[in-house]
Amino acid sequence: MDPERMITTDMSASIVADLLKQRWSVKRIAQTIGAPTEFVKGVQNKKHVLTFADLEAIAAKTGESAWLILLNSMKGVPEQLKPLFESTRRFIEACEAPLPTSKKIKPKTRRSGTHAA
Repeated sequence: MDPERMITTDMSASIVADLLKQRWSVKRIAQTIGAPTEFVKGVQNKKHVLTFADLEAIAAKTGESAWLILLNSMKGVPEQLKPLFESTRRFIEACEAPLPTSKKIKPKTRRSGTHAA
C-alpha cells in the first residue's frame, strides 16, 4: 500500500499538533519539510496533507521513525483494536531499535620475540 494515500488531513493535523506540543514552531516545521509556513498552517486547518517525504524529514530531526510518527497520529482507535494497535507500535519500535552488538574478539597474536623451534 502506498503510504502517501494513507495519510489523511486529520493525521497530518495531529502530527503538526504533536510537534507543537514538543515545542516546535510552525516556522521550524516548515523549514524541516521545505514548505512555506502557510502550508503548515493549512495542515493545521486540515486543508493540506503531509507527504511521506515530509514525515521522513521530520523523523530525521526528531529521532523517531516516519512509520512511528504516522502510527502515533492515528487518534480514536476503537477499544477492540487497541491491543492490536499497541502490539503494532511495539513491533515498529523493536524493528527500528539498533541491534545489540557483540564484543569483538581480538585474535591472539604471537609475540615478536618468540619463534617456533
